[in-house]
Amino acid sequence: MKRKLIITESQLKSITKFLVENTDHSSIVKMLETDLNKNYRKAIETYRDGNQYKQRKVFEIIFDGNLITPDKLLKYFKLKHPSYGVGFLKQVIQDWCDDKINNGVLSKNIGLKE
Repeated sequence: MKRKLIITESQLKSITKFLVENTDHSSIVKMLETDLNKNYRKAIETYRDGNQYKQRKVFEIIFDGNLITPDKLLKYFKLKHPSYGVGFLKQVIQDWCDDKINNGVLSKNIGLKE
């Protein structure tokens, strides 16, 4: 026996908002995002490669002002959060750098252990 449930658009928004806010995945992404916002700033480093000047994305550590590459930041996060997968941490760092994290939701659907 099938039943149909008809809801309004505002009811759908409130239900999805409730479901998104209360997931473990969302709360972990928000926790990692606040950690990144408190301790790092996005920066662009200009370096010389032969006769050309090139730019790359790096992060500035707020505490001491040193620059850190995305690979080194990923290695640090792997040590700091060993229970999460490398792919998940990498996606969090990429989305944070590109400002794509929206209410704890990443741009790609990646599991915590990936």
